[in-house]
Amino acid sequence: MGSFVTRARFGVIAAFAVVALAAAGCGSSSSSSGSNGAGSTISTNANLTNGGTFNFPLYAEPVSITPLQGQESEGVSVEKNIFEGLVDYNPQTLATVPDIAKSWTHNSQNTVFTFQLRNNAAFANGEKINADTFVKDWGIACAKYTASVVAYILEPIKGYDQCVASNNAVLSGVQATGPYTLQVTLSSPFSDFVETLGHPVTWAFPPDLANTKSKQANFEKHPVGSGPFAFVSWTPNKQIIIKKSPTYTGPNKAHLNEVNFHIYPDGDENGPFLAFKSGKMQYAMIPSGQVKATESDPKLGKDVRTGPQLALYYYGFNLNTNSIIAKNLKLRQALNYATNSAAVVNNINEGIGKVADGLVPDGMPCYEPNQSPYHYDPAKAKQLLSQVGTVPQLTLGYNTDPGHQRIAEALIQGYKQVGLNIKAENFDWGTYLDKLQKGEFSFWRLGWIADYPSIDDFIYPMFYSKEAGNNNLTFYKNPKVDADLVAARAESDPTKRCSMYNAIQREILADAPEIPIYYYGYARVVSPQVENFAYDAMGVPHFAIMGIDPSKPAS
Repeated sequence: MGSFVTRARFGVIAAFAVVALAAAGCGSSSSSSGSNGAGSTISTNANLTNGGTFNFPLYAEPVSITPLQGQESEGVSVEKNIFEGLVDYNPQTLATVPDIAKSWTHNSQNTVFTFQLRNNAAFANGEKINADTFVKDWGIACAKYTASVVAYILEPIKGYDQCVASNNAVLSGVQATGPYTLQVTLSSPFSDFVETLGHPVTWAFPPDLANTKSKQANFEKHPVGSGPFAFVSWTPNKQIIIKKSPTYTGPNKAHLNEVNFHIYPDGDENGPFLAFKSGKMQYAMIPSGQVKATESDPKLGKDVRTGPQLALYYYGFNLNTNSIIAKNLKLRQALNYATNSAAVVNNINEGIGKVADGLVPDGMPCYEPNQSPYHYDPAKAKQLLSQVGTVPQLTLGYNTDPGHQRIAEALIQGYKQVGLNIKAENFDWGTYLDKLQKGEFSFWRLGWIADYPSIDDFIYPMFYSKEAGNNNLTFYKNPKVDADLVAARAESDPTKRCSMYNAIQREILADAPEIPIYYYGYARVVSPQVENFAYDAMGVPHFAIMGIDPSKPAS
């Protein structure tokens, strides 16, 4: 649970419980000319209390806390605060704002992007950051010897395919045209390219510390960044400590002295919640099934925060098999109509989240309501099934988790009522993921959290045919959708681009490669001691703009 679900790391999220965002309002700051975002930064509060320690739970041992391999919310929650990138996301609006890059421009074709870097950025070890830092870093990130599972974010850049196929660590589309001028050339037009650059894999690190496989192993345990906090220590399965960086030169100097990340066993929802109740944690997710009780608790009710997040829970179909599901559109459509998403949201998730009305979550730029032609309609499902004929028993695969099990049981009961016999099989996450990538399931479940604040992230990686077997695990292939996606990525006008993506979304939904079930929500408790609690919509805390007031009660 608590996974930062993005592309190659998919959805290890249980029911609604995800370590995730705070704001529903999201925005894009795409620009057709001139500087983009210059002069706009993340808003902070100068009156925050200085000092103190934020005790924060992680719901599993992180896979990584560096840009090269950071792939889930536990690790990214740490690395976000010790590294910086060219741009950042405003945690309240998700607007793309300057960070190490102070401004940027692009050509009229959206194929060449030029970034002007501030000249005072430096790593915690004193090493200065310049344009060549990013040339080397991005080459390392996509090099074959690194085998980064998150390097796909760099895929739009010219030379990416050659980089991932070799150990040269050279990404030809990235050039330093001056000490603090970085030029990035793409292999094809992509208007929302800058919006992708808040992703961890693009963040800066000292290249000499990670330019070989052996160095990377050490770097993973002793990361060095240029963020508002510096790494102190990592005690496996116990805690990670970061402290305020004395060398930080960016726009958001930390108020906290330290953040202590307490690591809990994977799947332990109750441990952090009990620690919060006893005053040992200043944040926790509310365990599944305890939201209403916590909201009505005389003491804890005031600490509860709920809201939407940019993530989708869905069931997918493998269209690359000889199964009846792959061959029969009407069967897939019937399953969509027979899926009682409202029961999942209202009964299992206690009202947390929202019934999905398309492929793109509410709050994402370009979101338009009611894009899906499907809604819960058992009579319609039965009508379609009558045209399908005899349907053999189907199997639904999911990764082991009580939340996924409760959802599967509820939906399978609904499928049974329309005449479908479906059994569920669950596997541990590693086994499940291996089987999923091998295409061994014809019907399965996943979740997806935005990699970057663009509608593209919920359409292109999941349905572009060249992504089949990678991020496109339905193996969906539609030449018209492919062509339309290329055109949408190239469109400069934001209004036209939104319209194009939503038209593509409707094309895909008509083919029913998946069942969008619900958009995630969060349910958490935050201590009254926490000032300016700041989480972004992709599950990442911004500790630099938070404070702790020890004069207030812990809970």
